[in-house]
Amino acid sequence: MWMRSPRMPSNLGWKKRSHDSSCAWRGNHRERIAPLNNISSTRSLNNPPESTLQFVEGTLECIQAELERPEKLASLLGARVPASWPPGQFDRDALLYFRDLIQEDAQLYSGWLVWYGIIEEASGRKWLAGVGGYFGPPLRGEVEIGYSVAPEFEGRGFAQQMTQFLVRRAFDNPAVSVVRARVDTGNTRSINVLMRSGFELAPFDEATEQLDFSIRRSQVP
Repeated sequence: MWMRSPRMPSNLGWKKRSHDSSCAWRGNHRERIAPLNNISSTRSLNNPPESTLQFVEGTLECIQAELERPEKLASLLGARVPASWPPGQFDRDALLYFRDLIQEDAQLYSGWLVWYGIIEEASGRKWLAGVGGYFGPPLRGEVEIGYSVAPEFEGRGFAQQMTQFLVRRAFDNPAVSVVRARVDTGNTRSINVLMRSGFELAPFDEATEQLDFSIRRSQVP
């Protein structure tokens, strides 16, 4: 559910595929908060125990590398990039938008934008499986998340894994009380992912024609 969010410029021409494993995003905060760590890992839900899904922050260096060519990003992350990359709506316009935010205020946005999801196979080979993140630091106690999974890795539980990671990381910061996500009405995959992750559906947003989901800190064990 990696789509243009109401908080992002209207000239970002992202297109939505109703069947993909992606979820929406927003941006433009000005609250200063403590930065998050730039790397974390967690077990994949639907893969063998020896497989791990690792998340690496999309720093300015990473985003600039991806803007140049996927192979440069692969070298920087130490992981292979699938032929379908970039996934969903995580396109060049999105990369330019996030790059500009980091260049504007790296400290403010540290940890609150892009996170790359890397899968490590039992053989030790690593692949860039997807990308997720936030639309900026907390604003009035809220953040919004989004993610996209590469087609080669869909149906393996990575979307839910990313969602749980982003929610947990957000609530690690005391400034966050609510995590939100927006999804197109036809995106059944992301709707199911959010519902399984404990999100609740808010009233339909007629202005954006999107479904608005949220989860509160008190709902997370």
